[in-house]
Parts: sequence; structure tokens; C-alpha cells
Amino acid sequence: MRTNSASDLMNLKNSVLMEFCSINGNAGPKEILENDRRRKRVEKWCDKFIDRMLSADPFKTEEEAINGIAPVLSFLFWWAARQLAIAVVRSLWRRWSER
Repeated sequence: MRTNSASDLMNLKNSVLMEFCSINGNAGPKEILENDRRRKRVEKWCDKFIDRMLSADPFKTEEEAINGIAPVLSFLFWWAARQLAIAVVRSLWRRWSER
């Protein structure tokens, strides 16, 4: 049974953050800073995904969610960020569907 309690939604978000933003205990300042940047991006994508899924017009497919959260970016520089966003959305979609 799918529930949308605050606790369930927080667990969903936290599981995705752990998947994409865990850091080694021996990380240096540079790695910690990069992980903080990544975490902020992943949190933003998680929040957008959850907000849309709870709206009156939720994503109907994984592809629609990817295009809604990680639209095609015109700059090659952003390719890696888009790939991360796609991976995050796929993880969110899988977890959302399993609930």
C-alpha cells in the first residue's frame, strides 16, 4: 500500500541521497565540498520529483519524469549533471513504484 506520510517521503528522499551522496570518512576538503554541491542538486531534484508526484498531475512514466526533471541541456558542459539527474530520477521512480 502506498502512503504519502511525511516519514515515508523523507525515507524515500534519504535513500536516494545515501545512494548518490555518500562520502568516504577519509575524504578531504575538496571531496567534501564537491559532495555538498552534489547533495544540493540531488535534494533539489528529489523535491521536484516528490512535489510533482503528489500533485494533481503526477508523472505518468519514467521518461516523462526524466524530461521534467532533467531536460535536455544545450551545453556540453552540463552533460555530466544531466546524467546524474537521470540516474537520480530513475532511482526515485523505482523506489516510488515499489512503495
